[in-house]
Amino acid sequence: MEYGLIDRRAGERRERLYALLVRQVTDRESMPRSELLGTAFSGFTAAEVKCCYRGLIAQNRLYEYKMGNRWFVSLSDREKGRGHQTDDQ
Repeated sequence: MEYGLIDRRAGERRERLYALLVRQVTDRESMPRSELLGTAFSGFTAAEVKCCYRGLIAQNRLYEYKMGNRWFVSLSDREKGRGHQTDDQ
């Protein structure tokens, strides 16, 4: 039972970070990947941010594209269709 509680908390934590990453990209529409990965999210380590970012890419919720010699990240069309809104809408 104790392990189930730990797994649930880890899953909730991961989902919070997923939401923070998606919101960050939603607010900017598109942003440099290095800037997103360098953003400090309170209570999360840089390794957690990088891991969750890779998970969002693998789930096709975010996508990366290269412009010149820089990588950028944006919401996927599928994620845009989910109807995410910013706080000021």
